[in-house]
Amino acid sequence: MTHLHTISAELHTGMLVLAFISISLKIIGDKLGKFPKATQVLEQTAYVSALTGFLFLIVSAITGFTQTWPREALLASPLVLNKILFTEFAIVFWTIFLLIRWKYGADLWKSLKLKTLYVSMALGGFLSITLTGSMGGHVAKKESLLDLFLHKSGINTHVPFTLPETWIVPILVFIFSILIISILLRKKYKIAREGAIHDS
Repeated sequence: MTHLHTISAELHTGMLVLAFISISLKIIGDKLGKFPKATQVLEQTAYVSALTGFLFLIVSAITGFTQTWPREALLASPLVLNKILFTEFAIVFWTIFLLIRWKYGADLWKSLKLKTLYVSMALGGFLSITLTGSMGGHVAKKESLLDLFLHKSGINTHVPFTLPETWIVPILVFIFSILIISILLRKKYKIAREGAIHDS
């Protein structure tokens, strides 16, 4: 395993976990109605750390596929195939997360639908990298620091689990549905915003 892959894997995990924690703390702060400056900083921290983590995630995915094992060996391992699959899920979730924040800025928190979608993408991305991190530890013949959390949740990544082919289409439909909903919400938000400006 190359040093670049190891470093990028550790960095993307740390940064994306930080993004999820920041979002979670912001939600708690908003619910309490306290510490508005702190929650604003947390919201910005989530965006910056998610962007940084996403870039390292791409680097990790590329180096993992090109600079670790021979390609034939990678594609012959069910555990590696699962890792690749959930890495792709993580990339999709965090891509949508970043696009929502980039398009709407901090105003997204004023819309319940946008906020729900945004937080859902962070949760999906967090769960995906949690699984890939644990799988990566086992591929490298090491224990993952996330194993304790996963095992308490009833998830055993020591045993390779391959998604049935019948799940692939529903998963793809789900992902594309999220993209379509994001586009529709953007158009609705834009129309509502233009109407508010016109009325004022």
